[in-house]
Amino acid sequence: MSQFQIRQTGEIYVAKPLDREYISQYNLNIVATDGKFVTSTRQKANLLVLVLDINDNPPEFASKFYSAIVPEVESVGTEIVRVLATSKDSGINAEVFYSIVGGNEHKKFEIHAKTGVISIAEPLDYERAKDYLLTIQATDGGTPPLSNHVTVNITVTDSNDNAPVFVQMSYSATIREDAEIGDKILQVTANDLDSGLNGKVTYSIANGDRHGQFQIDPVNGYISVKSQLDREMISSYVLEVQAEDHGIPRLSNIVLVNLDISDFNDNPPLFNQANYSAIVQEDKAPGHTILKFHITDADAGQNTAPYTFEFRSGNDGLMFKLAQDGSLQTAKKFNHRMKDNYLLHVRVFDNGTPPLFSDTFVAVKVIEESQYPPVPTPLEILVNSYLDQFPGGDLGRVHATDQDQYDTLSYSLTAPPPGHVGSRISDYLKINPQDGTLSAISALDVGDYQVNVTVTDGKFKRTSLVKLNVELISEETIKNAVLIR
Repeated sequence: MSQFQIRQTGEIYVAKPLDREYISQYNLNIVATDGKFVTSTRQKANLLVLVLDINDNPPEFASKFYSAIVPEVESVGTEIVRVLATSKDSGINAEVFYSIVGGNEHKKFEIHAKTGVISIAEPLDYERAKDYLLTIQATDGGTPPLSNHVTVNITVTDSNDNAPVFVQMSYSATIREDAEIGDKILQVTANDLDSGLNGKVTYSIANGDRHGQFQIDPVNGYISVKSQLDREMISSYVLEVQAEDHGIPRLSNIVLVNLDISDFNDNPPLFNQANYSAIVQEDKAPGHTILKFHITDADAGQNTAPYTFEFRSGNDGLMFKLAQDGSLQTAKKFNHRMKDNYLLHVRVFDNGTPPLFSDTFVAVKVIEESQYPPVPTPLEILVNSYLDQFPGGDLGRVHATDQDQYDTLSYSLTAPPPGHVGSRISDYLKINPQDGTLSAISALDVGDYQVNVTVTDGKFKRTSLVKLNVELISEETIKNAVLIR
């Protein structure tokens, strides 16, 4: 054996470096001789040399590189991969301990110090980090300890754990009701943090389009007109637009899209009657209102008022005029002996572009001026107020007659002079100017009231006295009352 040599003194020494990992023991045969003969067996000896270990070999990994693939939805504690390192040394020098010394800044992984098993320490998120490059250190138990390193590449695969998210909380748009089929209105956009099919987004209208007025491109999210709109039928829509991915299971999200339909002038203004008839006295001064047209228009905004009126025919002698507010008025004084009937053809235009119109006819009869004044009938009213708690309401009606067939009567209150009872009667009483119905407010005080009611036919005025007596009805009166059936 060349690793050992022996001196003449019998001292054995190491002649070459030993390597316990190569040969751990040597069996040496020692012979003692005087140079001539071997005299006996006692001159032979056997020496067993055991080579003791020193920590001269670092741990070596079984593989130069490790890799693993893990879905992002795997739970904490899931084992991913195991690394293995061994040492040629023995005893404590061969004990191996593992640790992560690089690439684990967010503490997503941990390694078992003795087994080398790498597992998940914190939830993974593919959308935040798709790959990790860990540096694993294997250290032996020797003194001083020796170590070695290996790289572990961990790839995180995507799972469908993110629903599509719209870039806006809601969407709004205005579209004209005369928009053509196929016209684009707006685009909705949703992003999905997942990848592949998990991140592929498809759009659809989930709700709010009961009549199928709209459509959405499933790929790019453009909403467009599918069928003719009519603002007069539906003036606004609230669509629920869904963005859905293609993962398993599919995830989705909803956004609201507010669509206002702006008006297009597609409806003419309409008179509230197809034909009108009116009577006017010949003595009426120019500017007297004969009647007022009431106009409706299904359109909105600038496509309606202000309305414009014009005569198409029948205004012979320019006896009539049309006011901006839709009033038919006298332009001159009439003479019923010269002409007592007119048939006016009236047209109204709206304010749209282009303006739309409709027509009506007005038959006007001219009569002579009033010959007779109205005759009102005096009225006396008794009001019983229980516990001075009169609730208010209609009291009665002032009646008046007029021998002129076509006269229209109107009624008004005239209070007595200041200082008289009822001088502020208008604070308590009201009269309907058309039919003469007299009414009172609540809490009318007990007492006697007088009020003058004026009746006019437009030419003549007459006044009638109305007397009102408010009496108190007490609890005692009610108790002593007799009911007769």
